[in-house]
Amino acid sequence: MNLQPLLNDESNVRFSEWANIQLKIGELSPEYLNVGVLFRNVDGNIQSRFVQDFSGLECLLGADFNEDLIKEMLNITSTALQTRSATLSDIILPTPSLRITQPSSIQADLMDDPIGLLWDETITLDNCCDIAPKEEKFKHINNADVRKIVFDILKNKMGVDADWVLNQEKSLQLETESNRTIQLDVPLVTGSAVGSVVSGWYANWSSVERNLTHGVMDINAASHYSKKPGQAIFLQRPENTSKISPKELNQIDEKLDVMSHKLKASGVNFFMEHEPELLAEDIERWAHDTQ
Repeated sequence: MNLQPLLNDESNVRFSEWANIQLKIGELSPEYLNVGVLFRNVDGNIQSRFVQDFSGLECLLGADFNEDLIKEMLNITSTALQTRSATLSDIILPTPSLRITQPSSIQADLMDDPIGLLWDETITLDNCCDIAPKEEKFKHINNADVRKIVFDILKNKMGVDADWVLNQEKSLQLETESNRTIQLDVPLVTGSAVGSVVSGWYANWSSVERNLTHGVMDINAASHYSKKPGQAIFLQRPENTSKISPKELNQIDEKLDVMSHKLKASGVNFFMEHEPELLAEDIERWAHDTQ
């Protein structure tokens, strides 16, 4: 993932802070290695994550590698970081063998797992030795990617007829009483209904719930102001083969079942599929029923 659009060099209260924790690899060596990530949110709470697999360090340090000493340093540092701080620059680490890099600002509200993404981008020790590959992890899919896949399928199925279903502007403008213009995310519009496509392809319910809540709020407002009574939400959910654990999948399915009943009771049609082709078919049928 390219983090550059999320970074900001200037201080801004809307931005969180992050930095790497680095280990000095030798008494006389000027080199440092990234062994951890620090993340401070806008409320001042600090999260940290440190290397747990020391195979990479052992490979690089050879005979100088002391796993017990490094573990002890990282554990002491992790405990010391369980606090609040005005900035990451104010933190004093308990050992001179570790240092904090120059903190940078980041728009964490645009990221589902800030410290996880920063870890993947900056910690490379797991890849520096020829060790057995790790099992592939579950990868979430955001709204934009789900929509692109589903809409491309829909265009292939419907041809030019897809143009009257897909809102080319991808949004509707709402004029408030105070003359303020608000953009509503409404990618589907028919003669008598509005709809949205959202991603449920996450391993945590909070991200799925956020996408659903934002989608429902926007189509509710669009339905009211456009005088189109029909409303629909189309959600792509994970499947068993997508590297998500059975426990996580069951938890999300249970919550989606509850959400489905609530949405339908409130007059919102709710369609849920794990295959984008099936979701495209649902949209096509809904579009013909509400043209």
